[in-house]
Amino acid sequence: MNEPKWTPGPWFDGGMDHHGQRIVRQEFIEICTCWHHSVGAIEREMNANGRLIAAAPELYLATQAAEERLASIVKAYPDDAWS
Repeated sequence: MNEPKWTPGPWFDGGMDHHGQRIVRQEFIEICTCWHHSVGAIEREMNANGRLIAAAPELYLATQAAEERLASIVKAYPDDAWS
């Protein structure tokens, strides 16, 4: 995988801004604002989106580790072991 080109984690739920929008933050930077339009279902979705976005750096690292592990497994076995 290529090196990430985003703000390094960890990211976290930064709470709500003065408009009631979910903020995702890094220690010194606001990463994003998840908007809603004062509708209950959309507000729940906004909060879930914020949690998912905040987890992005950890998800990237987990994906990278899985890719490396799978590559080592494939390398350890000859091609005919997969048929």
